[in-house]
Amino acid sequence: MTMTIASSPSRPIGGVKPNAAANRLSRAAENRSGSRAVSSAGAPADRAPDELIATPRNLADYLSANAAALAHAAGGKVDADRVIRLCARLIENPRNADLRRCTLRSFAAALFDCLAMGIYPDTGRGYFIASGDRAVFLLGYQGMIELASKAGIFVKAYNVFKGDRFKWVAGGNERIVHLPNIEIRRSEETFLCSYCVSIVDGHATFDVMLKNEIDAVRDRAGELNTVWATDYLEMARKTVVRRAAKFWPIRFESGAVRPFDWGFGAEEN
Repeated sequence: MTMTIASSPSRPIGGVKPNAAANRLSRAAENRSGSRAVSSAGAPADRAPDELIATPRNLADYLSANAAALAHAAGGKVDADRVIRLCARLIENPRNADLRRCTLRSFAAALFDCLAMGIYPDTGRGYFIASGDRAVFLLGYQGMIELASKAGIFVKAYNVFKGDRFKWVAGGNERIVHLPNIEIRRSEETFLCSYCVSIVDGHATFDVMLKNEIDAVRDRAGELNTVWATDYLEMARKTVVRRAAKFWPIRFESGAVRPFDWGFGAEEN
C-alpha cells in the first residue's frame, strides 16, 4: 500500500474532496486540534465510522481513507503506511479479538491520542483496549518515561516490598531513602507501595502511593482491569508515574505544551 500525505491538512489531495466518513472523522480531529484534516485520494471511502472493525482489512480501508487526519494528529510526523500496517497487525492478533468488536470511529480516536504523543501503535509503549464497543488507548509505563525524556524530565519509579528498608520524609526538605532487600520475593503479596522521582528543571519531586491507593485505582478500572490481573507490579509503577505526570509540561506532536492530561477515554489506570 502506497499513499501520499499532503503537507497541509487543509487542502484535498489530488483534487479529491473528502468523503462523508472522512469528514466525520476529521471533525473529531478538529475538536482535538482546532484544525480540519481530510482524506487521501483513491483510498476506500465506504466505511461508516460506527461500523465495527471486524477485520484488519476494514480498519486498513478506513484509516487509508483518512490518512491526512492521522498525519495531522501526529503533527505531520508520521509514516502512514507503517501506522496502517501496525494497526492491521494489531487486529490480526488473536489476543486482540475484543478490538474487532469496537467501532472504526472509536479506534481512530484512540489512534489520534497515540499519534499525538509521538508513539506508533503496537510498539510496547501503549495499549489499545476494548471497553464495550469502544477502543481506548492507554499509555504504558515505557511510553510515559519516553515522553518525559523528550521533555528533558528525569523520571524513575520503584516498587517497595516487605523486607525493604524504606524511609519517606515529607515536607519542605522532602526525600526518600530506599534500600531494596534482594533476598525477598518481590510479588503482589509482598508489595507495600510505589514511588516516583521526577526531576524538572533541576528540582526533584516525589510521589508515593500506598497499596490501598494503588488498589483503589485498579478497582476503578472496571472492564480494563484485565491488565492489572496479569501485570500488577508494572501497573502499580505506571499508576504512580501517571499521578506525577499531571504536573509535567509535555510538548505534543502538534506543538502544544501543557501539563499532561491522561484522560484519554478511560478512568485513571
